[in-house]
Amino acid sequence: MVEFTLTADLDRLTQRVALLNEQQLRRTVAFALQRTSVATRDYLKQRISDPSGPIQGGATRWTLGGTMASKFVKPADLVAYVGFRSDTPRAAGRYLRPIMRGTPPITKAIDLKLSQGRSNLRFIPSRALPRTAQGNLSRSTIGSRILAGGAPGLFTRPLKGTSTLGVFRRVESRIGRTSTYESGIRFLGVLSSGRPRRQTLDLPELLWPTIQQQFNRHLASELQVTLRKAGIG
Repeated sequence: MVEFTLTADLDRLTQRVALLNEQQLRRTVAFALQRTSVATRDYLKQRISDPSGPIQGGATRWTLGGTMASKFVKPADLVAYVGFRSDTPRAAGRYLRPIMRGTPPITKAIDLKLSQGRSNLRFIPSRALPRTAQGNLSRSTIGSRILAGGAPGLFTRPLKGTSTLGVFRRVESRIGRTSTYESGIRFLGVLSSGRPRRQTLDLPELLWPTIQQQFNRHLASELQVTLRKAGIG
């Protein structure tokens, strides 16, 4: 989690702020922080939805639904949150971590299955396998092209002249309209230790200008509301 500290020159916003007590000021800042959090989350969703943005092909609906913002900010604890949820194993904040921090890809179930439980290896699929707009394998592709028929048809062996393990599947296909089948081997991809991903989603750099802008805007607006309610013209 990245922390930002926001400051504002209240006297510059309005000289009448000196007439407010601490409780009124804290409540005002809390409202401004909550609105800033929501506005920044909306901006984040807009940016990651762009196919040419920080997420290749644009974010999926699951990823967009994994964004978060503070629903309420306590005046006694002026802290607001914005970003991606990471409270469940499949939360967006977890699977986006490699492109947010530039770390190796996370280990997935398909990696463990194809590497026979070796957690240090990642499955890198063949370019011949169809992918989503985000460059990932869909569940249907994994089920029909990789895991179809179960484990007996899967095997690994070093690629010719290298120590890199290739992943293969034994397949059978019908010859034309006959009842004769021929056997073959399909190359699925390789198992690798996985190079660190390039950091393409730098949240602090992406969101900080918007946070500053939105906080100043909402704080000025909330101060006017507070002053009006307090009967300070």
